[in-house]
Amino acid sequence: MEMLKYAVLLIDQDPAGHDAKLLEGLGYAVIHLSTEEEALEVLKKGNADLVLMALDTGHDVARRILALHEIPLLFLSNFTDADRVAKAAAVPCYGYVVRSTGLDVLNLAIQTALRLHHERRASREAALQLDKALEETNDTRDAIELALEEKNSLFHELLHRIKNSFVMISSLFLLESRRQSDPGTQTLINNLGHRIKALEELYALLHNASDIERVQLDEYLDRIIHTYGNMSDATQISVQRQLESIDIDIRRAAPVGLILNELLANAFKYAFPDGNPGTVYVELKKALDDIELLVSDDGIGLPTDFDPIASPGFGMQLIRMLTKQLRGKVSCDRLPHTTFRLVLPASVKRSPPAKPNPS
Repeated sequence: MEMLKYAVLLIDQDPAGHDAKLLEGLGYAVIHLSTEEEALEVLKKGNADLVLMALDTGHDVARRILALHEIPLLFLSNFTDADRVAKAAAVPCYGYVVRSTGLDVLNLAIQTALRLHHERRASREAALQLDKALEETNDTRDAIELALEEKNSLFHELLHRIKNSFVMISSLFLLESRRQSDPGTQTLINNLGHRIKALEELYALLHNASDIERVQLDEYLDRIIHTYGNMSDATQISVQRQLESIDIDIRRAAPVGLILNELLANAFKYAFPDGNPGTVYVELKKALDDIELLVSDDGIGLPTDFDPIASPGFGMQLIRMLTKQLRGKVSCDRLPHTTFRLVLPASVKRSPPAKPNPS
């Protein structure tokens, strides 16, 4: 059976069309344009399945496209600096692909975006159909219970597919890392792989959970510690943990997990140079109305003139951004050991829904 040929709308300023030729070589029908007006006209006619934008084309252009059209959008760039990545992350896109990772990664990113977009639309359509069925059978308890079970099954199936997508992407990062000879490129790919793995562990927990609104934070962080240790080559470093049983809403679990991942990465990378052995300590506890996460190590310590909290590195930028999202605080103590402390509210009240205006 002949494979469906997807149409990719490529927006960049390359008159030679280098990326367009590569995409055509992968079997895509490519519409290569350079202006926002031309792109919007093509999208208005429904002639494209996915938008691939050069990052330097502009984030505002991407936002305007997504405000008018429901279509998967990917950024394509030569750069991996934190500022560009953060700006791309602020746009509800389906990913950020670096050209140097190769055609296989680009192709996988496009295929994954198309599949997830299709599944999102199918899930929304299924949910709409289910809501309609619930309204029609509101007077029948058995019918309502059956519909709720179906809805829950759809949601868990979606979680399962998302988890599998994370697994596939993690595996691809691992394979790509092994192919690289440059240590810097290997480190970059491995760091991305660890972050994706941290999110993958959360979806794995949710898939088997009865409560999809909350998760055991201690179990989630323990999974991240275990996975990070297995993925790291630093076998001379051990991790000791003391994790109090704490449950947390799902929206805040992911940022805490990513912060732990970054702190582990910093400790493994900088605290024990030249293959020195050592121990990283992770403690999770509840103190009054707060949750505290402490990550310390018995390594060489920090330089006296270095302020890690103000560091411009991408890892610390990500920690600061996620801490602000959690409405928390992060600090660093140098004695007796280097210790990072994250404090966040144990609970956050949701804003009440706006009252409708009286007619």
